[in-house]
Amino acid sequence: MSVALVWTPLTGGGSGIAAIPLPSVLGVELGTGPLLYALGLVLLLLALALVHRLLGSHVGRAWRAVRDDEVAARAAGLATPQYKSLAFGVGGFIAGIGGAYWSAQYGYIDPQIFSPNLSFQFVIIAVLGSMLSPFGAVVGAVIMVGGLEVLRAAAETRLIVYGVVLLLLIRFRPQGLWTRGGPPLRWARARRGAAPAPTDDAEETVA
Repeated sequence: MSVALVWTPLTGGGSGIAAIPLPSVLGVELGTGPLLYALGLVLLLLALALVHRLLGSHVGRAWRAVRDDEVAARAAGLATPQYKSLAFGVGGFIAGIGGAYWSAQYGYIDPQIFSPNLSFQFVIIAVLGSMLSPFGAVVGAVIMVGGLEVLRAAAETRLIVYGVVLLLLIRFRPQGLWTRGGPPLRWARARRGAAPAPTDDAEETVA
């Protein structure tokens, strides 16, 4: 935040960056709401496909190993610093795409927009949906944004509600609402009489 405020030639300082042009695809400016939402949906699907593909590769398995037990992963010969740096790089790349889309949609951006309250919301979205699946972030975002609309009339109590929700999730549902395989798949298996799809933790325990 401090760097963004004082690096005026790049970020505009406290005044921010104004007059950001609307996004365009193949020379066509997306100046209407439906076109902008369609672009956002396409970017979301591409990001989900990228993350899903990475998690299914050896890189994703290495990330899960580092997440679950970094000491054991390092003892197994994994270059944990390199894999952690790669994870931060991929996360920053996806966040950059989202930030560029957000700023182009509103036409203005300044450092004050990204407050600690907004960061707290991102944490709740990750915990609420699931940190074990990229689709969990989508579920958490849908529920969180809907909750913000419900609490719009009581903005001063939002932070308290966020804290209560986070505590309840950590206590009763630490894995989040969406685990690997997703609820629809597990419910379909249960109706057919098959065993439910294993989660990440169960698969790694068996392995």
